[in-house]
Amino acid sequence: MNGSSTNGSSESVVGSIAGFGNDVANLAELQLRLAALDFKESAGRARLPLVLVGAGLVILLGSVPVAIGGLALLVAERFSISSLESFRRSRDELVRNVSWIRTVLVHSGRPVPKQR
Repeated sequence: MNGSSTNGSSESVVGSIAGFGNDVANLAELQLRLAALDFKESAGRARLPLVLVGAGLVILLGSVPVAIGGLALLVAERFSISSLESFRRSRDELVRNVSWIRTVLVHSGRPVPKQR
């Protein structure tokens, strides 16, 4: 076995591996560039559908309270529940309190009549 022939073949193997590594690195770089271009193109085409999906979600979320309110009205009608009648005492008391506040405001600042 001659040492020079081993070195010559090992250099060519190392050179081939280095060349292969360089080729793989170039391919990876080109693949990344292509993926970036594809992403930009796809993002451009997906802009309108994404906006429409976003608007649809906003409308859907906005309709949830309306649907719940409608369902509540249906349940109240079905079971003859009158939620306003439940607060009759509170409503009457509120009317009396507002009337008292109006009276106090109207008569405030006027001189008090002298008692005889």
